[in-house]
Amino acid sequence: MRIITGNRGSGLSTSLVLESAQFNTPILTTSIGSCKHLKDLAQQMGLSIPEPIHLNQTNLNLKYYLKTNDRLLIDNADFVLKTLLKEKGFDGHIVAAGLNFNGIGF
Repeated sequence: MRIITGNRGSGLSTSLVLESAQFNTPILTTSIGSCKHLKDLAQQMGLSIPEPIHLNQTNLNLKYYLKTNDRLLIDNADFVLKTLLKEKGFDGHIVAAGLNFNGIGF
């Protein structure tokens, strides 16, 4: 797993749209508004990407969306993590997050 970092507005979503178009990989994000932004960005760039997936979709089943693709890109991973934690009952502040890339198959 690669981590793409940068400040808001620095081209993170653009990088993901480029990779999505190149490898036909869907992008997971938090909302329908974010999906629209990604589709608009791809269109402005003249690229075709798979339909973005958002966490607010009713009965989201990633196995269904990824049935022909075992790859997934995540836009705004910080918001995605916060949304998933909120669904599990945590609505506090994430103070820090550690990532370990050893042995996780990425």
